[in-house]
Amino acid sequence: VADANLVWKHEIGSLTTGLALTQQLVEGDTSMKLLDTTVKRRQGQQAWRNRVLANFGGVCAVCPIGVPQILEGAHLLPVKDFQERGLALDNGLCLCRNHHRAMDEGLLALDGRTIHHRFHPKTGLGLTQSLRSKALIPQIGLAADALAYRLKMLLAQ
Repeated sequence: VADANLVWKHEIGSLTTGLALTQQLVEGDTSMKLLDTTVKRRQGQQAWRNRVLANFGGVCAVCPIGVPQILEGAHLLPVKDFQERGLALDNGLCLCRNHHRAMDEGLLALDGRTIHHRFHPKTGLGLTQSLRSKALIPQIGLAADALAYRLKMLLAQ
């Protein structure tokens, strides 16, 4: 147990609340505090997501997952950098949560129907085993510059 406390100190000690949290954990207090925060929301995000999912037939573009509750509209060009393209249908991929996160981390990209990834052969096995041989073709095509942006992110890693 002492070793576990050292791990917590190392991992959390650099955060703003790290010292207080470390002390709390050392004392055996594992309760989590709730904080009031302010959040910015994207206007039109839900309607855009619904359009993106419909454009891909309600299925992840790169794997066979078709469960609406875990499908997301993934922006090829990030809204924070390309607000003018935030609601463009040709800027959206239907991805399951795992593959969306992988794309945002620069681990997954599409080049036409070709799926490129940087998953480790052992630790990324669950993500690679489920990949389609070719990405789905949406009813309305994706913007070439948006696809190139994500491919460039993947290759830069």
